[in-house]
Amino acid sequence: MSSPAVSVVIPLFDPGRFVAEALESVLAQDLAPAEIIVVDDGSTDEGPAVVAAFGPPVVLLGQEHAGIAAARNRGVAAATSEYVAFLDDDDRMAAGSLRARVALLEGRLDLDGVFGEVEEFSDPDAGATGLRRPLPRRAGRMAGTLVIRRAALPRVGPFRADAGRGEFVDWAVRAEECGLRFQTAPVLALHRRLHHDSAGMRTRGQETDYVRVIKRSLDRRRAGGR
Repeated sequence: MSSPAVSVVIPLFDPGRFVAEALESVLAQDLAPAEIIVVDDGSTDEGPAVVAAFGPPVVLLGQEHAGIAAARNRGVAAATSEYVAFLDDDDRMAAGSLRARVALLEGRLDLDGVFGEVEEFSDPDAGATGLRRPLPRRAGRMAGTLVIRRAALPRVGPFRADAGRGEFVDWAVRAEECGLRFQTAPVLALHRRLHHDSAGMRTRGQETDYVRVIKRSLDRRRAGGR
């Protein structure tokens, strides 16, 4: 019996010094991905060359810089597998987590997607200045812990570039509004790196993005009579 096919989508943007670790963490999974789609979002450093050196099943796509939402959308559009998982270019997929999450989906046909748990760590070369303490292991409803059936993605629509820092929160809210069913498994899925060049650090101060996400959700609910 063949293993379930999984596509892993990784957006790539400066700095690319961590992307090799991200790719190695996926390639080391005991459920081998059918394809790892890295979308270069207009990087200006060595990241794309590092990715290209891996070869199959790693696939490198390029686009002009348009943001992480556009990069995720490009990767999803290129995915061919039954299941899609996500990982950021500076994080690591936890060992054994891909098989564990897919197994839950294989056994629960009522579920559209499975999230896992996240554990944070500070990059040893970043230093402590300006970085918060890593949070303890916890349930993490974020892109890097999600495996989803590819057939479910069109029901939600694309990740919205105009949601800014809240692009995944916006997507997750819309997913639940349209009836997708998720479960968070007690499985460590993601090692999330804290460092000064992470997207979260680059976009600090954009909390209004989350406010816009909430307002849009409330507006949709009001328009629907809820």
